[in-house]
Amino acid sequence: MKGVLENQKLIVKAALTGMIPMKEDTPNVPITPKEIAEDAYRVYKHGASVVHVHARDENGFPTHKAVVFREIFERIKEKCPDIIICATT
Repeated sequence: MKGVLENQKLIVKAALTGMIPMKEDTPNVPITPKEIAEDAYRVYKHGASVVHVHARDENGFPTHKAVVFREIFERIKEKCPDIIICATT
């Protein structure tokens, strides 16, 4: 099977936060909009074209607040203008 994907285009999607992990479980999980955007930029530089994000509140719990998602989107788009953002609650 060597070479099957050679010269083929791929879509790489990175799931950055998840809904369940907390900092206590996994210290590297991005929680704040700034951390999420920084991780988005890291994967973008390595070829990801889509990022999947869950927003978190100031205590690290999942949130559906538009203001939090807006901050995440703005921060990501600032450094990754052509990345696709898939958001979920």
